[in-house]
Amino acid sequence: MNGSPQLTIRLKNMDLTNPNTWKCPEFFHPDCDGIWEISQLKKLAIGLLSRNPELKVELNVDDQTCTYFSIFGDSSKLGEAYVNRQADNSDEILFSIFYGKDEDELHSSSVDECIDKLGHSDGFE
Repeated sequence: MNGSPQLTIRLKNMDLTNPNTWKCPEFFHPDCDGIWEISQLKKLAIGLLSRNPELKVELNVDDQTCTYFSIFGDSSKLGEAYVNRQADNSDEILFSIFYGKDEDELHSSSVDECIDKLGHSDGFE
């Protein structure tokens, strides 16, 4: 689940399944938005787990242009969460949440709305 051995070696002091440890990997290019994206994803994941402690999350940093985390229930994947800025150089958040067996999607700046959808997902993929 944690990617290639090379990636694992390059992620010192970060557990991809523990959002309290998430930070922008040192190998990310300085021009990418990794620090901001990962900090926003971290907030969402911590909020999700505080309301739904039975869920699990895993950060994906394989592609620094598309950082996201996956959400898992007891035995299945429940969804994925991405984040972007509402507009260039804006600090306004726009989460993109993909969840449910029908591959529903939500685009919202509300952490609570995203947590609600992900916490009630009936599966994914």
